[in-house]
Formats: sequence, structure tokens, C-alpha cells
Amino acid sequence: VGWAVRVRVLGLELKDYDFAVSLDCHRVGVDIAGILDASYVNMHKDVARVVLGDVIFDFCNFRGEDIYED
Repeated sequence: VGWAVRVRVLGLELKDYDFAVSLDCHRVGVDIAGILDASYVNMHKDVARVVLGDVIFDFCNFRGEDIYED
């Protein structure tokens, strides 16, 4: 969130989005890439990336039981 706030305060366009998901991050990444007709990248076991032009969407699994523990 810190990076996103700085980018917006500086009046820049945010092009990097991070999401923590309760589902398998790679399944989410593949599905989102298909919906957006974008590229899917398996970054490593805990992070999936979707690239749409110059915009990046990163998906990771919760580390805790839910969003509150994450």
C-alpha cells in the first residue's frame, strides 16, 4: 500500500498492483490472464504475475489463515 500511495501522491499512474488471495495464486493468475488476454508468469511457488502491456498484477497466497492474519 505504501508504494501505491506514494505513486498517487506524486501524480503518477499506478502500473503495479499486488493482491493477496485465499485461493491458489497460480490458478488465479492463469484465470485473470485468460480473462484479460494477458501474459501469465510463474514467479515462484508463492507468487504469480500477470502482465498486460506495461501493467503488472502480482498475486500471492495468504500467509495466515485469512486476510486479517496475513
